[in-house]
Amino acid sequence: MPRFGGVLKSRKFWASLIGLLVSVGVLNYSDAQQAELASAVLTVATAIGYVLSVAIEDAGRARGGQLD
Repeated sequence: MPRFGGVLKSRKFWASLIGLLVSVGVLNYSDAQQAELASAVLTVATAIGYVLSVAIEDAGRARGGQLD
């Protein structure tokens, strides 16, 4: 459970959540095919950004870095 609490306090989690909400908002408030493409790109970019940032953080902890 402490890991879940750490995720909720994480800035990268909230940035990713906002990115996903923006991509869904783009899709819902536009009828154009370009909006669907932009939404898909934003969703994938947000997921990749979150995964990479967590991987970098975990690598820093494995090397003995002090991360809060």
